[in-house]
Amino acid sequence: MTTSISNCTDLNGTCLQLPKATRVILVESQDDLVTSSSLVESAYVCGIDAEWEPGLPTATATLLQLAFTTVSPHQLGSFVLLLDLLSLPQSAVKDFLQGLLRNAKVLKVGYGLVHDLWAIAAALGDEGLGCVAVVEPQLDVGTLHRQLHKAHVPGIAKVVGKGLSALTEAQLSMPLDKSLQCSTWGRRPLTQPQVEYAALDALCLLMLLDDIIACAPPQQSTQNTLSLAEPGTAQPSEMDDQQASADAAMVSTSHHKLSSFDGAASDQPAAPLQQQVDGRNTSKPSQDALHTASMSNTCAQAHLGTTDMSDSVNHQASDAPKQSVGSTTEEAAAADSSGPVSQSSADQTRDQRSAGLQTSHEAAIQQAVEHWACRLEMTPGGKAAKPKAKRHLSRRQRAHIRHAVEKQNQIDDVAGAPVYVPWKDHPGEPRFMCDVMTEGLAKQLRLYGVDAAAVQTKGKGSRHLVYRQMVDVAQAEERVILTCDRTFIRMGYSDQAFYVRTTNKQEQVQEVLAHFDITIKEDSLLSRCAKCNGTFYPRPIPAGELPSSATEVADHIKKLHKEFWVCKKCGQVYWQGSQYGNALQQLSQRLSGLAVS
Repeated sequence: MTTSISNCTDLNGTCLQLPKATRVILVESQDDLVTSSSLVESAYVCGIDAEWEPGLPTATATLLQLAFTTVSPHQLGSFVLLLDLLSLPQSAVKDFLQGLLRNAKVLKVGYGLVHDLWAIAAALGDEGLGCVAVVEPQLDVGTLHRQLHKAHVPGIAKVVGKGLSALTEAQLSMPLDKSLQCSTWGRRPLTQPQVEYAALDALCLLMLLDDIIACAPPQQSTQNTLSLAEPGTAQPSEMDDQQASADAAMVSTSHHKLSSFDGAASDQPAAPLQQQVDGRNTSKPSQDALHTASMSNTCAQAHLGTTDMSDSVNHQASDAPKQSVGSTTEEAAAADSSGPVSQSSADQTRDQRSAGLQTSHEAAIQQAVEHWACRLEMTPGGKAAKPKAKRHLSRRQRAHIRHAVEKQNQIDDVAGAPVYVPWKDHPGEPRFMCDVMTEGLAKQLRLYGVDAAAVQTKGKGSRHLVYRQMVDVAQAEERVILTCDRTFIRMGYSDQAFYVRTTNKQEQVQEVLAHFDITIKEDSLLSRCAKCNGTFYPRPIPAGELPSSATEVADHIKKLHKEFWVCKKCGQVYWQGSQYGNALQQLSQRLSGLAVS
């Protein structure tokens, strides 16, 4: 199903908007997927993003967004595929996605692509990780932007804040509207604002890439500043200044002025674009500036899905001088001198122009692949394999890293106290959420009867996904997060977080109880399941009435003991064995310095 964008979700114009002429195709059936496969055959760059239901223990993608730039003899444009992972057969999605991710002719562009790939793998079930295990070639615009900004490349703006919205605000002058990021992505049908939001999230990746190439042509920025390619990658031959200038002009500079994405970029005169390129304010553009403006409009049309390029090119060429300025001006002069042309001749001219546009834009993407892209490999342990490329740091960069490490080791600069404590405003028992660094603390708190849940993670490599999941659960269940992660505290992910400074588990228990003024009661000791934080059934269960799942209890144990306590949550069985008395005695000794009622 093809969705036409008639209006945008951002009504006040303060956020980046989806171009009105963008073709958005919602793929909900296997037949739609087969039809869409034919559309991407001529694509050479793809922006990848995914959406999933917030608050789940494991991020599982429900929608996959793929933004393509493709050129055919009669068409230059971008379109977005929205793959409904809740409706499509998993086998069909696997075949389509694996072929795309491993297609060496298509550059895959993402922002934090590893997190999206893990969510996609979870949605595809068995062998989902094998489907997304290899992505080649791939390029992360966030990482590329950071590297170029550290190298002080002109035109690469400083990012203030975190996330893709901050990057678009810095580089494209407008942020993204992220109000729908945590909407119900598992509900069908999707609303029109959700469709526009999802499509723009993928399409803006291609906008960012084009803008970065315009500011820093891959060959120049790579040779002069940094090297992101793998060792042994064949480097193209050096180009002269004229060719490098053509490559810089080849990519749309109109991304800096986002008003050009209003659906009528092809009708704009060449003079304003010429002023954007070289900063001059002249009423009559020069020949070189006219050619540059033509190429800028061309790339703007690539993201608008323009289907007929002849009117735009003829409009630009009609105001140009009669001298030869590239193939576009020559053809326009020939058309003016020869008078009206036949329909077949016009089609042939349009095909030639489209072929030239295809060569120009593909050449820019190919240079980005050769100089910036790398191979991404996903490992079962939850991390992405590190790329083989090594970047040599300058003395200044090494000093900056050393200073950052020293600052991180200073514990005094961490505030660590929660701004909001739920049970202070709403009467109730203290409730905590412990991350992977304080999992041992969670088990100790459960022995004292304190409600201390632990975050469940799929892998160790998705730090920001763990942060997001932990904050969502803590807010939903009104818990205070206990963590030893300085980064989590410094970045201000949550105002319900407490920084645990001590390292010994018993000292950590005393620190938490003292800070939150928690009094432990005698009847609360050993009242929770140390395994899952669940509570026990109110009365002991005789050996003959134990559930069938309690297979870990040996027969001789059932004969020795008459009463058993079973966890409501996980079914773990407990009994008062020979160590029960010692455990109570040790807990009493540990509580000697605390207030026990």
